[in-house]
Amino acid sequence: MVFKGKRKEASLATRPVDRSEFLSAARPWLNVVLLWREAVTRYSLVTLLVFALSSSFTVHAQESFPANEINFKEIIGSRNGDKSAAYILLGTGFVRAMRSDDVGLIVDNWLASHPNAQATPITATPMGKFGQLIYVLIEDGEDCLNISLIREGAFPGGVMTDSVDSFRALNLKLKKEEEPHRMMSEDRYNAFLKRVRAVEAEAKDRKNGIWGDKYKEMREQENIQ
Repeated sequence: MVFKGKRKEASLATRPVDRSEFLSAARPWLNVVLLWREAVTRYSLVTLLVFALSSSFTVHAQESFPANEINFKEIIGSRNGDKSAAYILLGTGFVRAMRSDDVGLIVDNWLASHPNAQATPITATPMGKFGQLIYVLIEDGEDCLNISLIREGAFPGGVMTDSVDSFRALNLKLKKEEEPHRMMSEDRYNAFLKRVRAVEAEAKDRKNGIWGDKYKEMREQENIQ
C-alpha cells in the first residue's frame, strides 16, 4: 500500500507531540511488562528462549544494525549471537493489545521486501534475571515496519508509546536497576510518535485492520475509539 499522507505527516512534525492521547488509549495494557509470564503462553518458547539464556542486564548503546539479524516471530524475536535480550516491535501492550489477524503476515512481508532495513533500539526494559526487552524501530529509508503495522490497522497507535512513558503513567516506584531506559533521542522519539498519530488517523478513515467492521464488537469491548 502506498501512503499518501506525507504532507500531513510533515505538518504534524512541526507541532509538539501530546502523548496523553496515546497513553490514554494504551492504558488497558500499560502493565503488560509486569505480566510477562502471559507472553510465554502466547508466543513460541523457541522465540522467547533468549531470556532464559541470560543472567545479567546490560544496556545496549543506541546503534543501528541490520534488521535481518533479528529472527522475528510476529512482533518479537531474538538477535543472532545475542543472548542478553529479546527484541520487540511494540512499546507496550504486546500481550493484551487488540490486534488484527494478519500481524505475522504484515511483519513477514515487510521484512522480505526490505532486506536492507536497519534496526534502531528505542527503549530497553530490564526483565530481571531474564535480561532485557528492547523495543526497536525497523526502517529502510523512509519506510518503517512499526509505522506500517499502524497504517495497516494491525494495532492501535497507543502500543507504540514506550515503557518509559508507560511506567511514568502508572507512577510505578522502581529500583534504579528496574527502570526502563530510553536509548533514542527525545526529538527522534517524538517525531516517530507524530508519524504514528498521522498514519493511525489514516487507518481509521480507511477502516484498515482493527478499524474495520469485522472488529467493531471487539473495539467496543476494549473501549477503543
